[in-house]
Order: sequence, then structure tokens, then C-alpha cells
Amino acid sequence: SACRHAANWALEALFCGCPRLTALDLSHCPKLTDHDVRVMSSACHGLRTLALRECRQVSDEGVLEVAKACAALERLDLERSELPFKMTDVALLSVAERCAMVVELNLNGCEMITDVGLSWLGRGCPALASLNLRECSKVSNAGMRAVADGCHHLTDRKSTRLNSSHS
Repeated sequence: SACRHAANWALEALFCGCPRLTALDLSHCPKLTDHDVRVMSSACHGLRTLALRECRQVSDEGVLEVAKACAALERLDLERSELPFKMTDVALLSVAERCAMVVELNLNGCEMITDVGLSWLGRGCPALASLNLRECSKVSNAGMRAVADGCHHLTDRKSTRLNSSHS
């Protein structure tokens, strides 16, 4: 994580040279792009844990690439504090359609996530045990209900709280 000065070609060489990676933390890598994530996904199909926290240039498109290539994904961190509009319900649709084994998902600060995305997540990720929705101000009780109806393994109650303004 925090590979602020790593060139994109160096990251891509790492991905291609380590195809058996199962866990990767690329958090706070400002140069990481959707293209880099596409290369990583195509080279590292066995990823189970991926952190893309605060990767400003990774959008829904990058998450789609991860979901297409890494069906065994169990933990995904997409937390944002800046540019929250880059992660939307489209990312959740990708995860829900292709990553049924996800048990932990961090969406803290993804302000464009809505009830629609959570309904897709509830239908597609039955193994989900931990979901962080802090600062997801567009999520309402309906979205929480959709997750609760489909994700019977949720155990981390603290992380599934809505903001106090919606409680």
C-alpha cells in the first residue's frame, strides 16, 4: 500500500510476475488506474483479498474487471474519502453478479451507493458477513432491508450502521 512513486509499468510487471497472489493491498496508490487493475485482474485470477482504498483513478470500470477475473474474491476494500462519485451502484452490480464468495466489503465514503446497488448485493452475495456503509448517505432502510434479506451471514453490526442522520 501507499506506493505513491511506483510507476504504472512497475506495478504491471509485479502483477504479471506474481500470478499466484491471493492478497494485494494497493491502497493509497494515486497512480493506479482502471487499466492497471485490468492488467492485475487478468494476471492474478486467484485474488481473495484486494484493497483499493483511496485509489482515486480506479472507478466502477476497474471493479468490473476485478469481478470478471477474480471470482474467488472474498474481501474487497473500496473506501473513498475523495472523489466518492467514482464508485457507484455499477460496481456493486459487478460484484453481485460475479463474486458470490465475498464475505467482507468496505464501501465507507462511497457516497453514490444507493438502495438499488444494495439490492443487487443482497441478491448476489449471500456469504457477505461484514459490510461497511459509513458515509453512504444515499442508503436508506430499504437498502438495508435488501441486504438483510439476502445476506444471512452478516455479523459485523457496527459496520452496517447507517449514518446518524438516517437512523
